[in-house]
Amino acid sequence: MKIRTILSFCLLAFAMTASAQNTESFSGSVVADEGAWCWFADPRAIHYKSADGNIDASYIGYIDVHGAIKASQIDFKANPDGYQQDVLVRSRFQPDDHNNPTFLVLPDERIMIFYARHTDEPRFYYRVSTKKGDITSLGEEHEIKVANNTTYPSPFILSDDPKHIYLCWRGINWHPTIAKLSLPDENDNVDIEWGPHQIVQSTGSRPYAKYHSNGKDKIYVAYTTGHPDNEWPNWLYFNTININAVAMPDGSGYIGSDPTLVDLKGNELSRIEEGPFKVSKTSDYKSKYPNTILDAPSNYRDWVWQVALDKNENPVVAMVRISQDKNSHQYYYARWNGSSWQLTSLVNGGGRFHPSNTEYCYSGGMAIDDANINDMAAFAATSHSNLNRKLRSLVGITAAQLLIDARMQKARQILESNGNREKTNIADVAYRCGYSDPRYFSRCFKQKYHVSPSEFASEAKKPVLDN
Repeated sequence: MKIRTILSFCLLAFAMTASAQNTESFSGSVVADEGAWCWFADPRAIHYKSADGNIDASYIGYIDVHGAIKASQIDFKANPDGYQQDVLVRSRFQPDDHNNPTFLVLPDERIMIFYARHTDEPRFYYRVSTKKGDITSLGEEHEIKVANNTTYPSPFILSDDPKHIYLCWRGINWHPTIAKLSLPDENDNVDIEWGPHQIVQSTGSRPYAKYHSNGKDKIYVAYTTGHPDNEWPNWLYFNTININAVAMPDGSGYIGSDPTLVDLKGNELSRIEEGPFKVSKTSDYKSKYPNTILDAPSNYRDWVWQVALDKNENPVVAMVRISQDKNSHQYYYARWNGSSWQLTSLVNGGGRFHPSNTEYCYSGGMAIDDANINDMAAFAATSHSNLNRKLRSLVGITAAQLLIDARMQKARQILESNGNREKTNIADVAYRCGYSDPRYFSRCFKQKYHVSPSEFASEAKKPVLDN
């Protein structure tokens, strides 16, 4: 049995981004002309291949502009050419991109589809296919009623507990929430057997969380202090939900059967059913719980796009750092090496993706290619000497020089494009180019172009005269 998440695009190796000659061209097909999804309900699309080979299909969910919940099925066994079958899951739903459906393959190989309204209703909806691997045969709609409003359902089945569904979402107090559900019975009804429980309590009002599992006994969760529009700075945290409960002091096993929250070193943070683990962005918290923090910036707004695992089950994370003014979105690949997080800067994505004048922190999104996680991890973890040797063979310069050149070129483009403005904010240019210290940025710029950024900007403002 193999389940793979379908991702919107791949992360390229750092060296491949160095030169336009090394980039590849990607193509795809349109799933829906009027479809949308939000980044925080997963999995939005999956590919499932059964052990016996009878099922080999992809399932892609979305919501259209009319508020209809839809899914597309591509059955590669029945239609090797990739013929797409579209399924109406629910009509006349809330027309909101946060409401995209998510998928779960049940032990009997039927497909379960979850969906919920955007935080204005205390319930989930779901439908289950009547045939194995075939969402064109959906059964009737069912509800899971809870006490608090819901959004972003992320369901898991783990091999250490194959008789339950672990459902994560944003729920209690607008925070990460979890419940343990029974599998659908003969009438496709499910019961909540444990929870719902709030997982963490942040000092921010709306932490944004991404979940991933190892398929066996752990659910990994990366989450922010709050919404980056409202938090400055906005930290990024990382915890593990262990469904095998409390570790014994001598490390010989576990006590009980209810999930616990632990850090990446295996230290217990909380027994989830006893109350949420409290996080903050203070020096005291950082000192006490260092292994719960992925990134603690002093001058950025962090946001998270995806969590995955490398071949050693070390987590990797796609994330973005957003500048104070929200105009610079710097994309990063973060990897836990067993003792600390390594952050690799990938590219500056410019400003906001959302066209409105209200959502300045909405980046374009980023995903990790699960087929190349290990290659990227190995590359990011290579020594400085090996990295420099590889880059010299590709582009003739070191990694540090490559990064400086790319940043300087970006800075020059920004300063030239600002030529018609009365005043150029050099600090803003520095932040947009990946520098946290504007003075250091100015020194690097002058060393490269023999003029300061402000002098360069002044020259760019001068009119060009015909000879």
